[in-house]
Amino acid sequence: MESSPGRRRRIVFIVLLVLLLWGVAELIAWTGLSILHRRVVGWGELAREQAEVLGVETDADAPEASDATGPSANEDEDFFLVQGTVREDLRAPQVLHPYLGYVLDQTFKRRHIRTHPEAANLGFPHSHHPLIWRPADDRVVVGVFGGSLANQLVVMGHRTLVNELGALPAYRGKRIIIVNLALPGQKQPQQLMTLNYVLALGGHLDVIVNIDGFNEMIKPIRDNLTFGVHPIYPRTWRNQAAAVDGELRKVFGEIYFLHDRRRARAMRFVTAPWRFSSIAGLIFTAGDGIDAKRIAELEEARGEFTLTDSFQAVGPAYDESDEAQIYADLIDIWRRSSVQMHALAMENGIDYHHFLQPNQYDPGSKKLSAHELKLTEYSKGRYRKITETAYPLLRQVGSEMCRDGVTFHDASGVFREETDTYYIDDCCHLNRRGNNFLAKAVVETIGEALDTPPCTTPRPPAPTTSPSSSS
Repeated sequence: MESSPGRRRRIVFIVLLVLLLWGVAELIAWTGLSILHRRVVGWGELAREQAEVLGVETDADAPEASDATGPSANEDEDFFLVQGTVREDLRAPQVLHPYLGYVLDQTFKRRHIRTHPEAANLGFPHSHHPLIWRPADDRVVVGVFGGSLANQLVVMGHRTLVNELGALPAYRGKRIIIVNLALPGQKQPQQLMTLNYVLALGGHLDVIVNIDGFNEMIKPIRDNLTFGVHPIYPRTWRNQAAAVDGELRKVFGEIYFLHDRRRARAMRFVTAPWRFSSIAGLIFTAGDGIDAKRIAELEEARGEFTLTDSFQAVGPAYDESDEAQIYADLIDIWRRSSVQMHALAMENGIDYHHFLQPNQYDPGSKKLSAHELKLTEYSKGRYRKITETAYPLLRQVGSEMCRDGVTFHDASGVFREETDTYYIDDCCHLNRRGNNFLAKAVVETIGEALDTPPCTTPRPPAPTTSPSSSS
């Protein structure tokens, strides 16, 4: 039966009232979001934050199609099966390796990365290409070494590296092969051992890009000495080689659970219609902030636990009573490892380039955005003190290495004049725009080093044009 005019008016009134109340609630939620973020925020920014938790890029961050020409222009078009990022995953199946400390299990797969089976078989499943190549005049094989930042530089900055290297006069017209020999958490001398291993297997490289420095100082102190492990051993060695305390397992379990909950929450809110709701955004931001803060607290608490002692688990005795000596020892390990990589490269006809990576806790290295500042609050200083102490020492020793013939480049200040958000967590990792920016600066520096002696330009310039608009 047809509704009476009075009933229709009541329905219209109720609908309008609900819409009005919803609009007011959305406005209040938007105000709350702006307060939490300490600035006015929009849907695009919320979508980017949710995507970063998921480890994927938003449409706005996706790279444009490559406009390069030549042999390397189209071969990597399907490198990203899904426009995604890779970050260090606490659940990645890290397995012991007899020479390298650890690698990743060959079954480790990421749905948005095309893994080469030969690389995965050797424990480097982030590599698009095989690890073992033979010399050829029509290609340039570039091996990238380091930890998670170097790993992500290859994965997210892959096209930029290929296109920019292919444009250098020395490499123009040649196929550019990027071999990803970096693994999350690696630190010297693991890069040195990896280079030895690849060469021992008969591999060939034309260029080495070793980008490190942060892990070499942070991991030995926080992941090794905290647990009584010799600083030269691989990170979290005691967790791999010793019986782990039951309470510590609970800590790790809660960390894994919280990471999963952050991803599940982001998955719910990143899709329509919730992605366009300030109420949903407020719920996401509040919940994600609580979980991120708790993860940082648990990471800080890891050092309170004692694990079973054994020589296998902790290695040689080490006197950690003198803080200045600890830093000096770590710097020496870093320097000697790079010098040996340089010597191996020279002996095998490889161009070696060592870069000191940037980090947000290095004073004056970047004009941090509001979002980046919020991320640094989660660390409670667990990275800041070590970074502030170590980076001046790393720069000083890097300059000394360069004067001694090692092609060292200080990339710690590459973001100095940048204000865009590039860092995605409270540690050291970059989003796609940041990786593309860094990749372009790295290649520009390599191009200059091909024409000029080492140390004439020790600090790499910022790219002439930021790739942020095309990433």
